[in-house]
Amino acid sequence: MIYIMYVLIGKEKCNQCDILKNLLDEKGIQYHYVDVNNMPQNTITYLRMYCPSYPIVLGVKYFSTFNETLEYFNDI
Repeated sequence: MIYIMYVLIGKEKCNQCDILKNLLDEKGIQYHYVDVNNMPQNTITYLRMYCPSYPIVLGVKYFSTFNETLEYFNDI
């Protein structure tokens, strides 16, 4: 089974953020919510190049250790 971790990046008074959080809660889907005001500005600037509106949703399907990551990038 593939487990996906979701990270929602949102902001206060964001209707779309609230709608998505409520939907995930209703479906019992786990996620981690991060308020945009608690993130470094350069990270937000980078993410907004790919997703210009809130919430920004990151779905992480794969996790790796440092050594696995080094091996992967050395092989490409």
